[in-house]
Amino acid sequence: MARRGEEGGRAVLEGIAARLRDEGIRVRTLLDERPPADAILHVATREEVDLIVMSTHGRGGFSVS
Repeated sequence: MARRGEEGGRAVLEGIAARLRDEGIRVRTLLDERPPADAILHVATREEVDLIVMSTHGRGGFSVS
């Protein structure tokens, strides 16, 4: 049985994904319990991604670094 934190995380991700899908954006969610840097590198390598976009809580607006 999934832990409560994992269930909550999945619910949040699916809620966001549903809003994006409503806008016509293809979305796939992933939840990984590894340390963040390890999870990002693992998925980026496995999925052969070209771009990784990361955000904060969204309280500070948008900026490009």
